Amino acid sequence: MKRAIALFLMVIFVAYSTVGVNASVDEGITVIVNDEVFCFGEQQLIIRNERILVPLQCGIFEKFSATTEYDHIYKEIVIRTETHLLTLYMDQLVILNKGEICYEPDVNPEYKDGLVYVPLRAFMEALGQKVEYNPLTHTAKIS
Repeated sequence: MKRAIALFLMVIFVAYSTVGVNASVDEGITVIVNDEVFCFGEQQLIIRNERILVPLQCGIFEKFSATTEYDHIYKEIVIRTETHLLTLYMDQLVILNKGEICYEPDVNPEYKDGLVYVPLRAFMEALGQKVEYNPLTHTAKIS
C-alpha cells in the first residue's frame, strides 16, 4: 500500500512539475525590434524555462543584417553578420563566435514541427544587441 501511494505521489509530482514547462504561445508575447513590433505571422513562439525561443527562419535576425542557416546533418545553427559568425549545436549550451565561446544560453534550441527554434536573448546578446524583458506586459525589447 505504501508503495502504491508513493508511486501515485511520484506520478502526480512528475506530471505537475512538467505542466507549463513547454508552453507554446503565439499570443501574449510581444517582441519589439528597434521600436517596432515584430510580427511572427503564423509561426509560434516557445517558452522554455522562462526563455523565449523563436523560429530561426522567422526573419528577426535579418533585422540586424544577419543570415541564418541550419545543417540538418550536423544539427548546426549558424547566424552570420559582417562581424559575427555564431554557431550553436542543437545539443550544446555554448554559442561560438568565430570558434570562440561568446555566450552560454541556459536553454537548448529545439526542433518542432519542421522548424528550428533558438533562444532569442542568447543570440541577440551574442550579436551585441541589448534585450530587455518586461514580465508584466510580456514584452521583449531588442535594441
